[in-house]
Amino acid sequence: MAGIPCPPEQRYATAFGGIWRRLAEGLSTAQQQRIRRETLAWFDNCIRERPLRRNRHALSLEEWVKLRAVGIGIAPWLIFLEHTLDIDLSPIIDAHPEIGRLKWLARAHHGMLNDIASFAKEDDRSDEVNSILGLHRHGLGLQEAVDAVCAAALDLADQFIRLREETLDGPLGEHGDARRYLESLGDFLAGGAQYFYEVTRYYGADYNWNGLAACEITRSHGHTTVRRLLLRFSGWGRWCGGQAGGGEAAVDQVRPELDSA
Repeated sequence: MAGIPCPPEQRYATAFGGIWRRLAEGLSTAQQQRIRRETLAWFDNCIRERPLRRNRHALSLEEWVKLRAVGIGIAPWLIFLEHTLDIDLSPIIDAHPEIGRLKWLARAHHGMLNDIASFAKEDDRSDEVNSILGLHRHGLGLQEAVDAVCAAALDLADQFIRLREETLDGPLGEHGDARRYLESLGDFLAGGAQYFYEVTRYYGADYNWNGLAACEITRSHGHTTVRRLLLRFSGWGRWCGGQAGGGEAAVDQVRPELDSA
């Protein structure tokens, strides 16, 4: 990303360099610099996560939210969102911290949904960097940990909706590119929830979402029924006039033989 040639023996660096050259086409220099900063921040956070994997440090829910907002690597892609809209917010972004705050809320929300969707699989793999597993291993019951992270996700979505509406009702709402971006950022939040309903990554190749927001499954190794909440939105596109979708119980881990389409 810095333009330094990759040594041929470093295959991952060579592959990453090739991907970056493709992605950078059409980006302004300022956008490329912003993406590079966010990517390096993500890499730094991956290093900070290593002690969590080894030592299982206790973190509060608030600390987990901050960690996961960076740890899932979404920040660079929220700049690529500008590229998909054929806009460049670099000239105005420093003067409008509310844009940065909305992006942070979107990242944190996605991080919480990731942990809700993936904690069963990550528990099976002994992956410690998950807010639900971290809270459970340091005092909360499993259901309590699930409920706490679900509540955090709902709160982050509500904060996003309120701030975005306030922002679009103000002077920034008259800026066409900013309005388009913030509307699309809402689509990212809703689309993230849809992704976690539909993706086979955590549930196996035979999984098909049945369109329901609620079911229960017993964890096979713990013989404990856990209700997991994902967010249901009244529309997957726009946020329906800024109204948050309701939440219902979903599942601990969807297994296709128990939750078929």
